[in-house]
Amino acid sequence: GAVAFFLIDIVKQDEVYLVPATYVCDFYEEKPRGSIPLDEIRSHGYRVEEKYNPRLDYLPILDAHFFL
Repeated sequence: GAVAFFLIDIVKQDEVYLVPATYVCDFYEEKPRGSIPLDEIRSHGYRVEEKYNPRLDYLPILDAHFFL
């Protein structure tokens, strides 16, 4: 019943994505390589809004996509 995810910070693009751990594990099993392409992160992840407080507001994403 746990939720596992990665917060991936794309520094050059100034973007942060919440990517489900299941997707990351499946990606590396199917295509073992050193990194996940940015277009894959954008299509399978959820953009996290950056604010002042909290800095990374990812809880609404968890509520909307994982706790239906």
